[in-house]
Amino acid sequence: MNLGAGRGFSILEVIESVRAVTGKAARVRMEDRRLGDPPILVAEIDLASRLLRWQPVHSSLEEVLSTAWAWHCKSASHLGSPA
Repeated sequence: MNLGAGRGFSILEVIESVRAVTGKAARVRMEDRRLGDPPILVAEIDLASRLLRWQPVHSSLEEVLSTAWAWHCKSASHLGSPA
């Protein structure tokens, strides 16, 4: 089953949101899409919603990235690694 928010984001949206949430700039190399890469991927959540009665709690990209970044920072500090 696919789990997601039922909405897709472009790579550029993700890159800019990561920069905004983390305050860090990632090195980015822009290239053409590779042969066979789909133009868009979006999780279809109808099956999980129907069978599991599951609904996403976090649907905004910034919220998803913020919770992931907070988890990463907490985990990295436990391991003695810088975030």
